[in-house]
Amino acid sequence: VVEQGALVDGVATWADLGELAVGEARELVVRGRLQAVLADGLRVENQATVSAQDLDPRLSDDPATPAQDDPTALVVRSRADFALDKAVEDLNGGRVQAGDRLRYTLTLTPRGTSPLTQLVVEDPVPAELEAAAPGEGGRLVNGRITWAIAGPLRPDDPEPLRLTFEGTVRAGVAAGTLISNQAAARSAEAELRASDDPSTPAAGDPTVVEVVAEPDLAGAQKT
Repeated sequence: VVEQGALVDGVATWADLGELAVGEARELVVRGRLQAVLADGLRVENQATVSAQDLDPRLSDDPATPAQDDPTALVVRSRADFALDKAVEDLNGGRVQAGDRLRYTLTLTPRGTSPLTQLVVEDPVPAELEAAAPGEGGRLVNGRITWAIAGPLRPDDPEPLRLTFEGTVRAGVAAGTLISNQAAARSAEAELRASDDPSTPAAGDPTVVEVVAEPDLAGAQKT
C-alpha cells in the first residue's frame, strides 16, 4: 500500500510534492506484507531514489547503519518443518500372506514457513521382503532405498511429495510374523525425522503388517 502515491509495476512513485524548505521533512509511506513462505536468512532490501529540479538523483540511506547511501534491509527468520507418513497396501487384496505383493507409500508434507531443499529420504527394506522395486527415482543399494530431492518443496505447494516402493513377502515367512518398516527424512533446513503410521494413534511409529496363514482348501469335499 502506497500512501498518497502510486504503485505501478512494483514501483512506488510520489510526484509533484511541491516545494520543500531547508530543514523541512516529509514522510512517505509504503506498507507491505512478507510472503508466507521465505527462506530463513533471506535479506530483504529496499532503497528509494529522490530527484528534484536542479538536484541530481540521490539514494535513500538506512540511518541504522554507519554506511552512507545504503539500502534499508531486514533479515527473514523462518522455520522449516515437515510431516512424514507411511501407509502399506496388499496388492493381492485381503490379509497379508507369504507371496503377496506389498506397496508402501510415503507422504511428505512440508510445513512451517520455509521451503525444504536438499531433501534425502531413506527407507530400509524389511528382511521379510524380496524383489523390492522403488518408484519415483529411488535407488536400492544394500537393502536400503534412498531418494534425493533437490527441491525446493514449499508448504504452499498444492500437493505433498509421494514416494513408493513395492516388495514381495518371502515364501516361508511364518504366520504371526510382524513386518515392520520405517523410513526417515532430512533436509538442509530440518533435522532427521522418522516416518509415522497414520493408521495408529501413536506418533512416530513404524508401519507394521502381520502375516497370516489362510487355510488350504484344495482337495476339500462337499458332502
